[in-house]
Amino acid sequence: AGAAESEPQLLNDYFELVHRALLFCPQLLLSLPAQPTDPGSLASLLEGCARCLVHQEFTHARACISCVCLLLEKATDHSHTQGVCSVLPAAALEGFGGRLTAGCLLGLLSTSPESLLDHQCELLKVLLEAFPPPLTTQWLQAAFRAEAVQGAARHAGGEAVSLFLQLLAHRPALKHDAIAREFARMCRRKGGIDGLRQFVPLH
Repeated sequence: AGAAESEPQLLNDYFELVHRALLFCPQLLLSLPAQPTDPGSLASLLEGCARCLVHQEFTHARACISCVCLLLEKATDHSHTQGVCSVLPAAALEGFGGRLTAGCLLGLLSTSPESLLDHQCELLKVLLEAFPPPLTTQWLQAAFRAEAVQGAARHAGGEAVSLFLQLLAHRPALKHDAIAREFARMCRRKGGIDGLRQFVPLH
């Protein structure tokens, strides 16, 4: 990942190219083979995305996040060819959902610069909306068992982590990015738990 991050312009150009393909010819990418062993597969693309989500350089990391958001939108849009969309999410996207979720959280809580936080919040919101709650809950819980994410969330504390996960599970999707932003502020020592508690229903 470090070696890749040393070529930010190359990464930015790559993700912009993928973004354009998704905009103007989505089936070109959505019909890629799903097998992880194929270097030209959708899994290889998602692996690259997962690695770049935690990069600190703004331009290509933002391009990566935009690419993932659009890919999720196109792949879970059932107005496309049914044969592709009925297979693709289960075959590739769900398999990488945990990696993307963990990468997004690590960037949000620790590695991303402040200028990328809104983009990471949007990505987390898109991930949570694109897949069934039991699956996304599993990904979130697994992410917080990972040493890197645990370290990034250490300052917030266990109570805040539990509240964050509860809010994501039970509050409306429109609130997810705001909830994530407040939790990121806690982890970055810029806010307290009251920022999260404002999202707890009064009844």
